[in-house]
Amino acid sequence: MQRQFRIGDWVFEVTQVKARKVKAYGEPFTSIATLNLSGSVNHIDGLLAKNETTFSRQDFKDHVQFAQQMQCDTVKYTRYHNGKSREVTLNV
Repeated sequence: MQRQFRIGDWVFEVTQVKARKVKAYGEPFTSIATLNLSGSVNHIDGLLAKNETTFSRQDFKDHVQFAQQMQCDTVKYTRYHNGKSREVTLNV
């Protein structure tokens, strides 16, 4: 998947993506994420889930695969646990 491409006199670059966890586009989603791509880093800036939906191991693998397709070699996100936050950096 190309991250930069040209149309006419414009060069377009994908820098922000909204991802929805859903079986088919247009149906109600169970989770949503906002991803910001900066250089070779994919920042997962927002991840919200409806009800008791959890971010599964397969969900994580899907996000890593997306990062790799966007030519990112690092994924960063903030993890909240017991009211404390810490930034997680992973090489993919």
